[in-house]
Amino acid sequence: MRLGSALRAVAEQVPVPDLAALAEVSADVLVVAATGDRLHPPEPAEEAAAAFPRAKLVRFDSPAPLVTHRREVRALLAEFLALPSKP
Repeated sequence: MRLGSALRAVAEQVPVPDLAALAEVSADVLVVAATGDRLHPPEPAEEAAAAFPRAKLVRFDSPAPLVTHRREVRALLAEFLALPSKP
């Protein structure tokens, strides 16, 4: 019963108040977005991906891609993590 209020509180928190700081990140970044997820709408993922210079944004047309697109998410993560890092 306490989980609902905790999830709502987390959803309103902002880990990086100024997205301009992310422009200094030189690492490759994978951002995964899900459509229809009320707690994690795709707009913040799109904003985050736009803020990182080397980001790849992948959108899944599902509110729960870890359930509905499990194989695709697993392949995406495996491919991303297997890439050699670039200086």
